[in-house]
Amino acid sequence: MESALDLLTPAGYAWLAFVLLAAGFWHGLIGFGFPIVATPLLALVMDFKSAVIALLLPTLTVTVVNTFRGGNLSGSLGRFWFMPFAPLLGSWIGTRMLIAFPPEPFLLLLAAMLLFYLYRDHLGRADIPLVKAYPVAAGVIAGLLSGIFESTANVAMAPLLVYFIALGLSPAAMVQTMNMCFVAGKSAQFASWVASGLVPWSLWLSTVPLMAVPLISLFAGERIRRRIDTAVYMGWLRKFLWVMTVLLVVQFVRAVA
Repeated sequence: MESALDLLTPAGYAWLAFVLLAAGFWHGLIGFGFPIVATPLLALVMDFKSAVIALLLPTLTVTVVNTFRGGNLSGSLGRFWFMPFAPLLGSWIGTRMLIAFPPEPFLLLLAAMLLFYLYRDHLGRADIPLVKAYPVAAGVIAGLLSGIFESTANVAMAPLLVYFIALGLSPAAMVQTMNMCFVAGKSAQFASWVASGLVPWSLWLSTVPLMAVPLISLFAGERIRRRIDTAVYMGWLRKFLWVMTVLLVVQFVRAVA
């Protein structure tokens, strides 16, 4: 498998740097979202699967950093200790699916799921009673779905975000727990690609220098996030879900066109 990075022009590398910086800032600002911003933008200069592979290690880097900078890690682990295990399994399943099938149907399926949730939210019916009644079971299902969509569409946050909003989690705990799940999912995704033997180590090594780039802007976005109140933050999250839905549809249209 040839490295798409080796085929980039100087202008392509400049675009890559911009994408990593923009996605890093957004991840710091919201607490997550690096791949949903970076993947469609990077897919403008390379194919979708190559973009997923190129972004895997940088995404893992920013999620690890956000997990340990969130504060009260022991509290998050104590309450949601079961959450990282589900994305591990989901990512393994999703990677096998991505190897065997084209990714486009998964983009459209995730967009449809988000649109259904946002429509219910618009009607004032976003509350999901089963989540509060069975938080562990609902968390496992959300984690499995996040792992599957992380590996197929490079978007893990949507099922987790819906779950944590329905659970009424505070922004700080939400950000840390979601990044904790992302670390597990991305680690499983990386291990699955390595085990498949389809990606040579030279390609992985070519993405290592990219790991530091988003950190330059990550902390700037994080400083802004820490200064906003909960109501404003939750409003941003709902708007972000709408943006994510539109981006997924755009990715699908571009991929099948």
